[in-house]
Amino acid sequence: MKILFACLLGLLAVIPSVLFQVLVPPLYFSNPFLVLLQAIFITALIEEGSKALAFYLFPLRFLKTEKTKASRLKIFSGKKNLEKKALKDKSICLDSDVILGEDKKNACKETKLVFLYGFFLGLSFGFYELLVYFISGEGALGLRFFTTVFFHAFCAVLGSFFIFSWKKKKFWLFPIAFAILMHGLYNFFAQFTGILWWFSILVLILTALQTFYVYSAISKSQ
Repeated sequence: MKILFACLLGLLAVIPSVLFQVLVPPLYFSNPFLVLLQAIFITALIEEGSKALAFYLFPLRFLKTEKTKASRLKIFSGKKNLEKKALKDKSICLDSDVILGEDKKNACKETKLVFLYGFFLGLSFGFYELLVYFISGEGALGLRFFTTVFFHAFCAVLGSFFIFSWKKKKFWLFPIAFAILMHGLYNFFAQFTGILWWFSILVLILTALQTFYVYSAISKSQ
């Protein structure tokens, strides 16, 4: 059910992007640098911002499994028992290392769930956007659009980590900034044919590697 909710959030996130493209007349530039700036600060910013705001609607309690909740309750009960014993016997010390270790495990589980739900949110966003393009006749179901779906998924994970940090009062701005930059570069190179188009695949690979790196770094920092 939580994965389904994440997919529905992906549908919600695609609405602002589609409305913007329908209501706002497209800008055409002959200067490649201006085209790149448009791809980054208009298209990429709107789409990644929409996905991040959609994940903001994902409740933090959905990131806690029943096992995690039970583990925290067990830790709390164990700590209370240790405190009672410590009051009776001064030689007993509270095992804070065990408690902290369990907290770290629970934090790592939350990080994994952020990755999972963010990925499905972005995956559904990509499929919905692909469907809109296909219905409107703006694109065929080719290799570019297949890679776009997974690119949206990885970028959504980076945006989800930003929102997760926002809710935790930590503010990791780099993940979403990187996602916006890579999204702009992907759109810029994807509009070409030939050798330049393959740079969009390189951007996709770099984004995927960065996503796993950020996930690993956050898991260690927890």
